[in-house]
Amino acid sequence: FFTNVLIYALIIAFKNSLIGNWRRLRTIYLILFYVVLVLSLERMPLVMALIVTLVLNYLGRSANQKRKIIWIGILSAGVIYGSLILAVPILNSSGAAKLVRLAELANPFAASSINDRLQTKWGPALETIKSNPIGVGIGFGSQTKASSEAEESDNYVQPHNELIQKILETGFIGGLLYLLLFVSIFRDINIISKFDDDIRLFAYAMIAGTISFWICGLVNLPFSGTSGLVYWSLAGIALAMKDEHVSNRNVAKLADDASDNTVGRMIHSETPSQA
Repeated sequence: FFTNVLIYALIIAFKNSLIGNWRRLRTIYLILFYVVLVLSLERMPLVMALIVTLVLNYLGRSANQKRKIIWIGILSAGVIYGSLILAVPILNSSGAAKLVRLAELANPFAASSINDRLQTKWGPALETIKSNPIGVGIGFGSQTKASSEAEESDNYVQPHNELIQKILETGFIGGLLYLLLFVSIFRDINIISKFDDDIRLFAYAMIAGTISFWICGLVNLPFSGTSGLVYWSLAGIALAMKDEHVSNRNVAKLADDASDNTVGRMIHSETPSQA
């Protein structure tokens, strides 16, 4: 579902730029996306879609509009949270697993999934990191021969947290470099968000998608698997856009400097004859 969140971010960002059949496909996709989102009742995709929507409505707005959006977001969050609190008894009494999990959003820190991660995932993972700060040594990826062999041992840990996962795979230094990579990517995306037209819209979609993936990465691994492949491909496109823009700007600057130097030499050569 995480891959669809990225697609959703792109579609919302470019919603006014699509015409003809692309506009019809956008409408069909959004209808299907919302229907599946509601029917699945998966908590994290719901949260991620909400974050993407709020961020995309915030970016590119004036200061007054941004303040309004912040207040609307706060009020909306309050209404949703209040509704969840009121609905908790009904959701719990339904006996449906998905509805019970949805009710846990009213008190996420007491959710069974969080307790499970603390006791069986994050706790053991942090203990493993403490014992092996240089790294366990299976390297990147969850489908490698090394990870398969580790899974058969008593030391295999699935932390369900992006940063902890990378520290387990590559050690504390590798985890720090991974974190710096995200900082660098976000900086590049922020740079191209100041460009014009479609490039700016693409950057907005990437900013919204990145923020939602960061939050999801606290309890899942959105930067791995299919969703990770899509995200890193889009991040590569963003980097290429930035490099191309910087290169074109440097070429234009060199051309201007060369033109100024040529004009200066011409004026200098004409000055004695005029005297």
